[in-house]
Amino acid sequence: MQITDEVELAEIGSAANQQDKFGTAGGHIRAALLLLADRNHPDYRNVVKESISAIEGMGKVLTGTDKGTLDDALKALKKQPLYSPALLDGFRKIYGWSSDSDEGIRHSMKKESTLGYAEAKFFLIICSAFVNYLKTVGEINADEQDNNGEPS
Repeated sequence: MQITDEVELAEIGSAANQQDKFGTAGGHIRAALLLLADRNHPDYRNVVKESISAIEGMGKVLTGTDKGTLDDALKALKKQPLYSPALLDGFRKIYGWSSDSDEGIRHSMKKESTLGYAEAKFFLIICSAFVNYLKTVGEINADEQDNNGEPS
């Protein structure tokens, strides 16, 4: 695999090692990593799909629902004051691209995929970083609620 930057590796590693209630997100990141690492038949389209699915899993955990889409979860998270609305909207647009794309990422393929290593690497890294962001902010929010609104 061609991901050698220490910061990128740290983000992926942290997201891939999610445990407990965030384990589903970690499983999706690990699956994406395996698909990207396959030297003989890398599956770039499914790297993107698994990466986006990790974010969807985090959203469902943080909103406490098993139903709905990533878009629904991101809209719900916007109502929580600690999450950046602009950042959540940015990921809604990225999710929209993965749903609307002719590449067949989240829906059936309309043509042969043209996704390459660059897109797969980009999605794996940004989705890993976003998983870590959502977890960190979610933990801060939980700590504040545990302390009756007082930061710990």
